[in-house]
Amino acid sequence: MTAIETARNILEVNNFPTIADDALQALIGRATKETTIEKKLTDWANAQWEEQKDDSDDEEETVGQRMSKQLAAARVRYVDDRRPKGTKTQHNADSVARALNPLEPLEVARVAMTVIEDCPDLVAKYAHLNPGQIRMNSGNRIRSAWKNGDIDEAQLEAAIVAVRA
Repeated sequence: MTAIETARNILEVNNFPTIADDALQALIGRATKETTIEKKLTDWANAQWEEQKDDSDDEEETVGQRMSKQLAAARVRYVDDRRPKGTKTQHNADSVARALNPLEPLEVARVAMTVIEDCPDLVAKYAHLNPGQIRMNSGNRIRSAWKNGDIDEAQLEAAIVAVRA
């Protein structure tokens, strides 16, 4: 078995990426022993993996930094408010947020089911979430429908009245 054949076999067995014969020959040099060839290929594969890992770490930081900037920009628009029970809250002060403010999380889910066509049973769907997550997800569905023009403020108010009755 030639050094190239041995190297190809080692690449295949270890699930290393394949490379061209000339690059493979340059990589293994004049090595002829299988252990030497395997050591060189392992070092090469580890270097490739580390390089990919370093690249992905940089990319994650960039995504994280962008997300941080977006959240900071959004927080500037938030308004401090109080819920009916007196707890502090923040919202973006649009008409949907103001209309939903006095409602409890499960009431917001019921409003979403009332006002949005073909809406699944959100109370059951979100049962595994905490109350804040139920409220947020249901409110986001309502806001999305409102922004898309599927519902208007009158329909939202009617649904709130129906749920609170």
